[in-house]
Amino acid sequence: MHDLRASLRTRPLIAQAQGILQERYGLRDAEAAFDLLRDSSQQHNVKLRTLASVFLSAPRPADGPQWFPGRTRAPAPELNFAPWLSRSRVPRSAFAEAVLSTALRCVRSARGLLHVADPLIGPQLEAHQGIPEALLDHLTRGPDGAGRGPATDAMREGRRGALTDGLADARLTEETRQALRAAGIGHAWYAPLRSASGESSGVITLYGPPPGPAPTETEWKALDLVVAQAGEWLDWHRRTVMLDALEQLHAQGRALAGKGRG
Repeated sequence: MHDLRASLRTRPLIAQAQGILQERYGLRDAEAAFDLLRDSSQQHNVKLRTLASVFLSAPRPADGPQWFPGRTRAPAPELNFAPWLSRSRVPRSAFAEAVLSTALRCVRSARGLLHVADPLIGPQLEAHQGIPEALLDHLTRGPDGAGRGPATDAMREGRRGALTDGLADARLTEETRQALRAAGIGHAWYAPLRSASGESSGVITLYGPPPGPAPTETEWKALDLVVAQAGEWLDWHRRTVMLDALEQLHAQGRALAGKGRG
């Protein structure tokens, strides 16, 4: 069900991107535009809906062979906790799974979520572990089960957050609180993912049982190292891999320009 909801939420973005591509490059039909999106998505290991969202939020390219002339490509930043992910075209989903697994080990938790900021539709679920299906379905509406809550606040403000004392917090809806309790969750901790420049990239939510202990200061420090590197990687991915994907769209679109109307 959560996959269906995500698909319904992002399908209009893909259709809108197809329409703009078709008009911008004079493609023969929406299917040709979809082929461009699909090819660039596969070539750069990015999800179709992510590429569509970035495409729609990017400035219109000027006339010329390059969308971003003069751009300098940076190498992938190192990830000490997952060095095999430091090459350039690792799927973001594989990165997210590695980050979440490491974060959970840092605080001795078995349940968590990782949301990545989307430029158009807000935080998008990228990885989850140990979350019951019913709760996962609820949380696909947003990191807190709605558009605003402790997780989104932590991401926006760039500060860790925590819910204890039976999840008593006015920012959670009663529906969300009941869904968390039904899953045996009594504590929640939120760690924002930010780059060194302060850009917000996402948020990790870690859950614990009602009688469980809070993370120690040593565990928090270990987690801080992970989320700092993760924030840098996501910022690099947005500035490098995603722009590479847009450049491919532009180059292939220009190569096909007008052929469908000729």
